[in-house]
This record gives sequence, structure tokens and C-alpha cells, in this order.
Amino acid sequence: MNDYTACRVCGCTDDNPCTDDDGIPCAWLQPDLCTSCAGQAEPAVRLFSEAEATRIIRAMRAGQ
Repeated sequence: MNDYTACRVCGCTDDNPCTDDDGIPCAWLQPDLCTSCAGQAEPAVRLFSEAEATRIIRAMRAGQ
């Protein structure tokens, strides 16, 4: 078992890999980046955990 979960660009997983033009499934290049997405732009939206969001909101309110 590995520590890989989902690709940060396309969202593929071990159970549902993306494929290249020849139909060959991707592999893990980094823990959160597959070989098919290497060099592609990352999504503009970043999801935060509840703990991260709470820290950001508190910091923003403290700066008001």
C-alpha cells in the first residue's frame, strides 16, 4: 500500500487512473501528481481543510 491518494491536477487515483493517447495508464511521479499531468497547470482553486480555513478566517478578522 502506498501513500498516494489523488492527483492534484486531474484527480485520478490508483483505482481510476487517467490514460495517455496510447491508452497507457498513468503512474505516480510525486505523491499527489501523476505522470500524465506533469508539466500541466494546476487548478486555480485550492481546497482548504476546516482547520486551515479557520486559521485563515481568524487571521483575516484579526487584521480588520
